[in-house]
Amino acid sequence: GAIALVATTGNVTIGALVNAGTSTVAITAAADNALITSTAVAITGTGGVSLTADDMALTGGTITATGAVVTLKSATTDDTVDLGDGLDNSAGVLELSDAELDTITATTLRIGDVTTQGNIVVSVAISPANITNLSLLTTGNVSQSATIAVAGLKIDADASTTLTQANAITTLAALIGDSSATFSFTDAAGLATGAVDGTTGVTTNAGAIALVATTGNVTIGALV
Repeated sequence: GAIALVATTGNVTIGALVNAGTSTVAITAAADNALITSTAVAITGTGGVSLTADDMALTGGTITATGAVVTLKSATTDDTVDLGDGLDNSAGVLELSDAELDTITATTLRIGDVTTQGNIVVSVAISPANITNLSLLTTGNVSQSATIAVAGLKIDADASTTLTQANAITTLAALIGDSSATFSFTDAAGLATGAVDGTTGVTTNAGAIALVATTGNVTIGALV
């Protein structure tokens, strides 16, 4: 059956196996700047796994939701997510390294949510090794100073989002909510718009869209 673990204060340490079989796992450290630590153990729920905390240290174990969704998000409203920086030393920032993302096996990895998550920044190159789709979900914007490499990428943001590093994406979907907010994306090879994690194509609310492939083709396989 489903497993739900909640700490209303203090940290959560996963020091032994958490296995829900084909059901779901939800682990929450609800306090401001509280930490979820996964040591050398497995968290498994093929119905889906959700971790909610302002800080996470995940390199010690594995998270498995084969064929399903893993969600990582902040507990505190409007906190930022920094992808690539796994130092866990900044208040108000959920820092996740590429090595931490590599511990996750799932069809889709969702980072953030569309109701409470602050801005998402990619500060160090990420290439999650054991997922198909990466969804970045925020009430703010997504920005980058380093690249993203993954088969399917979904962006769901309210504010203007510019992702113009040499990314390596096969299929792109994006939804930008604010009026006149823009979306720009660059890929270092061929790029196609399509369906990723329930969103099809690239849509803004009357904001400009710029899609660039520096090499290879651009295939408009879904609405732009």
